[in-house]
Amino acid sequence: MNADMFKQKEITDIFLKSFYEVYNELGDGFLESVYENALYIVLTGYGLCVERQKDISVFFRGKVIGDFKPDLIVEKKVIVELKAVRTLDPAHEAQLINYLKATNIEVGLLLNFGRKPEFKRFVYDNKRKNISDDQRKSVAELRFCYIEDYTVCIIFRLGGSMRKARKIGLALGGGGARGLAHIGVMKVLEKEKITPDIIIGTSIGAIVGGAFASGMKIKEVEKRAEAFLESDLYQSSELKAMGDAESGAEQRLSKRIQSYFMTKIRLAQALYRPSILQIDEMQEFVNFFIPDIQIEETIIPFRPVATDLGSGECVVLKKGSLRRSILASSAVPGALPPVEINGRQLSDGGIICNVPVQHLFEEGVQEVIAIAVDRDITLCSELQTAVDIYVRAGEIQGFHLERYSLENADIVIRPQIGAIHWTDFSRSRELISLGEAAAMNNLPEIQRLAKRIYKRDLLEGLKRSAKKLFSVTPSKNG
Repeated sequence: MNADMFKQKEITDIFLKSFYEVYNELGDGFLESVYENALYIVLTGYGLCVERQKDISVFFRGKVIGDFKPDLIVEKKVIVELKAVRTLDPAHEAQLINYLKATNIEVGLLLNFGRKPEFKRFVYDNKRKNISDDQRKSVAELRFCYIEDYTVCIIFRLGGSMRKARKIGLALGGGGARGLAHIGVMKVLEKEKITPDIIIGTSIGAIVGGAFASGMKIKEVEKRAEAFLESDLYQSSELKAMGDAESGAEQRLSKRIQSYFMTKIRLAQALYRPSILQIDEMQEFVNFFIPDIQIEETIIPFRPVATDLGSGECVVLKKGSLRRSILASSAVPGALPPVEINGRQLSDGGIICNVPVQHLFEEGVQEVIAIAVDRDITLCSELQTAVDIYVRAGEIQGFHLERYSLENADIVIRPQIGAIHWTDFSRSRELISLGEAAAMNNLPEIQRLAKRIYKRDLLEGLKRSAKKLFSVTPSKNG
């Protein structure tokens, strides 16, 4: 397959997604300038550098003979022409090819916001630009050709019933405070412009994943985490008190005595009520990050995972209140009471599915990136009480269940959490940094995965729909 087909692939992928977003919201019938403005908003939101109506000089025998203004230039690497006509014609294609001829930019995108949206991609190799006029005429007439001497034009036909293929799925595991490492991993993925097509999360993974899927940039998620941990809401919470007791940080004698008795009181309370913490505190924590919307309204498809305490089943929540579903997924047994949804008593998804890899495959995902944020199983605290032994047994059981699930993931990212306790939010910045480091260690593998998906889908599409998607004109060399 011609290498030209993969030039500026990442920008093309983002642009195709952006085109689809704008067309779905606005439809047809507006002026080109309206679509240009909308695309500018979406593309810059994805972090791309976009120039509009930039003057570009046209040279003839070393002299400027005029200029032109392409609608958009993206990252100084891709020229974009927008149309809002009934259908594209050869004149529109020739216009874009001439823009590519006049610059050192090799990739051009031609978009039409008509009744039937059209998206065409042209590649004009800089090595082929110094050719004869006869050859130029031949090139300008081509729409698609496998031979590398000529322009490549890939036509994507986007019908109203089109469903975007789910290529990459992200599974975010549970782990309490340790889940802040998810933010670090996703910062790296966002920087590399690797966006999951669907996210499924358990417990803290559901909180971080839900915030991101709702449209929040991961940097904003990080800022919100910092703001929450500094807020009076958290500083005066029972969750912080538990974290302080477990953090191992240096404390005054009076503070250590207080922590000791509070731990004993919590254990005694657990014998007479369904949880140590109040559900209202956790609800406020969730509300701080998650908008008051339905699961179906997230920008990136998202599923929180919970456990039905009645039937023992794993429940993947696909509809209903996003906040309440995430609250159920985060209801750590013993620490928080179960949450009732549709007559079911739901608790933390991590009871039986701490990193929900298998459910991504059920959603039709081709490749899975899994992030596990549990403690290092080889690090065992001193076992002094029956509770210590019980908790340790649960950790061992969960570790082996998780290992079995992760065998099906294509990439497993496991930040080196060490022995950080699930309530120890005081080490938030360290946890985020650990997540970034783990993602960077896996980045070459992630990039190879993304490239492999792109090539495989493109080749399969060519085989399956060549007659509908492409037209081929034989080449004439020289």
